[in-house]
Amino acid sequence: MLKHAFKLQKRPKYIVQATIFLVLFLFIYFIIDFLNMSYSEMAQTYGMYLVIINIFTNVIMAILSTLLMNLSTAMVEIKGKTTVPVMIDEGICNARDMREIIQKRATDKVNIKLMKCGGIYPAVKLAAMAEMAGIECQIGSMVESSIGSAAGFHVAFSKKIIRSVELTGPLKFKMDIGDLKDCYKIPYIQLNHQPGLGIEVNEDKLYQLMTSSYCIE
Repeated sequence: MLKHAFKLQKRPKYIVQATIFLVLFLFIYFIIDFLNMSYSEMAQTYGMYLVIINIFTNVIMAILSTLLMNLSTAMVEIKGKTTVPVMIDEGICNARDMREIIQKRATDKVNIKLMKCGGIYPAVKLAAMAEMAGIECQIGSMVESSIGSAAGFHVAFSKKIIRSVELTGPLKFKMDIGDLKDCYKIPYIQLNHQPGLGIEVNEDKLYQLMTSSYCIE
């Protein structure tokens, strides 16, 4: 599905749209930079290298923002031409993305990843927005350890609109500092009743994996 969305970007309609978005985003990012400090002042204060880094960063951000906007529009077009349920995976990071998806009715399902959206609270917020719009959710994985995966499972269990998960990180780790693997009863998982995330941290494994440590007294 995403491959087809990329193919659509070659059409004149999407090229014109991309050009408009790119100019718009470049204008916005450079204006934000200018409001903070002009490039001439930045060069005098911090050196020319920082100006180059800022310009390069603005261009990259504008290109990525343009690509996401165009792909979102393409997904709407694809969804309108197929009866196969569509799920947006990497295209959702925050509430702004979710609002755009809801407004365009761009998908049937969204994949919410805690590591991308910022943790438990932002993930619950995204799921609540999707629920109000009638969009089914899945909690995605970036191959987290027991701690990150447990957080994802707690979010998944908290909302009825979250129908599936792909949190299999603990099953793939050779050494994991947590014990969530014991809760897997494939294809199910049985969480315990311990407080917090319900994870028992193995400090011996933690020290083996640690590269440096600091003690604050």
